[in-house]
Amino acid sequence: MKKIIFFILALFGLSLFSSCTSAMLVNMLGPQTGYGFYSNFSNPQYGYEGFAWGTSLESIKEKTHWKISGKNGKYFIGTYTKGWGANYHEEYWPHGGKDLYVDKTTLHFREEGFYDKGKYNRTLSMLYAAEDEYKKTPSLEFLHKRYGKFSEENVAKLYQKSEEIKIAYRSHKYLNVGNFYDMEILIYYDGKTTVKMCDPFMKKTISERNPLNNWICYAALDSSSYSAIDYSSNKRINFTFLNQNKDGKYLFVGYSKGYESSNISYIRSGICWGDNASGYYDIKGDSSVFSKKFSTEKWRCFYNNEKYTYTNIVGESARDILSMFLKSEKIIVRHNNIVSEFNCNGEKLMEKFSEYGIDWKEIDAALLNEEF
Repeated sequence: MKKIIFFILALFGLSLFSSCTSAMLVNMLGPQTGYGFYSNFSNPQYGYEGFAWGTSLESIKEKTHWKISGKNGKYFIGTYTKGWGANYHEEYWPHGGKDLYVDKTTLHFREEGFYDKGKYNRTLSMLYAAEDEYKKTPSLEFLHKRYGKFSEENVAKLYQKSEEIKIAYRSHKYLNVGNFYDMEILIYYDGKTTVKMCDPFMKKTISERNPLNNWICYAALDSSSYSAIDYSSNKRINFTFLNQNKDGKYLFVGYSKGYESSNISYIRSGICWGDNASGYYDIKGDSSVFSKKFSTEKWRCFYNNEKYTYTNIVGESARDILSMFLKSEKIIVRHNNIVSEFNCNGEKLMEKFSEYGIDWKEIDAALLNEEF
């Protein structure tokens, strides 16, 4: 009987010790959030953990059990506080699978703001980049399994701080623009590894200036043509070129680029006059004039989720209007006896195409897709 009682007490003591140890570990390491990857893989061409680039912070919080904290467009998955007084700081709880954990994940959101009653308010809209950090270098097999295809050519020498970087990999060129890449893998000499993922077009567009008397481009991956997990072959990049005049009207060029199949690319071009835009227009460039009756269509810009109403004739190519833009310094438009003038500067439009890696041969091919 004594042996049985001793055995029960021993089990109770062992259970108590285990509970205390677990509590101590939680206090040492932070709260166990239990984050698993939302999807079976991350595909940097389309988004992060099953969320397409352009997804809002609110939507991610709503659909996951992740604890996300941060500010000013920079957020972290699974943060917790540690220490007291001067030693008070934030730590990052690892998340991932049983074989390998991501030690720290940073999510970047494009931030918008507006004034209301003299107070500036920030709203977080679109996820455009993410970074996974590992304290130790994962295997090449794991990197391919989690992040998909990428070039195994070591381009560490191309980085400014290459003395700190041992190995650097980059993604495929068709989703790169300027110095932005949809994925970069940086492996440092101390073993730390950072995987940077982004929508490179949205990231570049963030630096665009005001469109007043100036051609700008709003570019982003077309999230209606894929999901970050189950994507189709209808993969597109959405380019919206705008030039605003003092009356608040726009010269408009839209380019939907099929980046794996150029046969699905197309161009739209016209005047964004406002909601009441259909009817007769006289459009005068430096060397040509159009006098036609236009209907209207809406173009959805995936960078800012805005819909732009522009003049269009169904079944007609955008070539004539686009050519006028490219050949003109000034564009004068008359509609419903209202005249509005634009500083077009067609050379700047062509320069803006080039800035986003688009040449005339590509534009011409997209126009030909709808010219029979």
